[in-house]
Order: sequence, then C-alpha cells, then structure tokens
Amino acid sequence: MAPLPAREDLLQLATDLLRRSFFAVGEDHYLDDYRRSQWLPSPALRERQLAAVRRLAWHCFLDVPFYERRIGAAMAPSEIERLERIDRLPLVRPEERRREPGAFLARGTPEGRPIQAAMRRRTAGTRGPAQPVFADHTAIERQAAVRRRAEEWTGAPPGRLVAAWGRESVRSPRPLAAAEVAALGIALRGVPGAVLSAPADSL
Repeated sequence: MAPLPAREDLLQLATDLLRRSFFAVGEDHYLDDYRRSQWLPSPALRERQLAAVRRLAWHCFLDVPFYERRIGAAMAPSEIERLERIDRLPLVRPEERRREPGAFLARGTPEGRPIQAAMRRRTAGTRGPAQPVFADHTAIERQAAVRRRAEEWTGAPPGRLVAAWGRESVRSPRPLAAAEVAALGIALRGVPGAVLSAPADSL
C-alpha cells in the first residue's frame, strides 16, 4: 500500500483548494468569454484581436517607461488607435530587458494605485539567464482559464481531472517528490478514467 502524503503535502493541498475558490469568479468569467469567442467568424475574431493589441499598446505607451520611449519613437499616439499590423510595434531584445529591467514595470493603475503583483515566476531561460516575471491577479485568472479551456478540448470533465504540482499556474513547475508521486497514485486510483493535468516538468 502506498504511503499517505506527508503533512506538508496535505497543507499545500488545502492551500490550493482555498486559492482555487478565491480565483473562481474571475477565472470563470474569462473561461465563459473564451468559450464564446472561439466560435466567432474570422473578421470578428480579427477585430477582437486588434482591439486587444491596441489596448495593450496604449497601456505600454502610457504606463511602461521603456515602451513609452520606444513606441513614441516608432509612431504618433494617434496611430495606436488605428493600428492594423502588429509588426508596427517595436521588437525588444532579451539583452534590453536584462540591461534595464525596471523600465518594463508599469507605473500603476489608471487610478494611481500601484499594481499588486500576485505571483513571481521566472522565464524559461531559452534566450539567456532566467529572469523574474511578475503577474497580477488578472493574468493568473486568464492563464487558469486558458488551461481549463484546453482541458475541455481534450474531453476531460472537471470530475475526472487529477491535478499535479503547478497545474494551477500559481506555483512554478518542478519535478515531483516521492511523497507527491505517491499521493497522485492514490488520487488516480480513486478516479475512473482519470486525466492527469500538470505542466511538463511535473509530468
């Protein structure tokens, strides 16, 4: 018989369940939106994408020091609202981010309040040393909704999902410890036709 999960693993599970309910409202809002938008006709989907790019470009121009300079040098502010091609936006090289990381932090919200970082993660390091990345609650909720939509595409209903470390997009992926593998074994045996959901490192 497999050993029971360690006390630390059980505490982490309880934390995950509490965190999951905390993010549920926003996450479900984005998930419903993604379910609707995937069936939009091509012209409507393109306009939706362009509107999102324009909003992001405005945010970067107004609130992020690096992009304020770079976008301001590439186009007039009035052109942002008519932006039709993403290649009009300036490319950023990894060495520029490493040289001036503070210039990529947004100044704050439109109301003047500082943006609250909900999660600190690191880049994969495919283009040099890994760098810290900060995400707010909205980014975490969107990421969780995208993951849930992908799980739906696989035909996995929530009742059959068994989650491993990092699946909730809150913690960085990593290989699992022996006690965690044992706990997953118990969970998988208790769910007929289970679908294991986890990032690649945990799998």
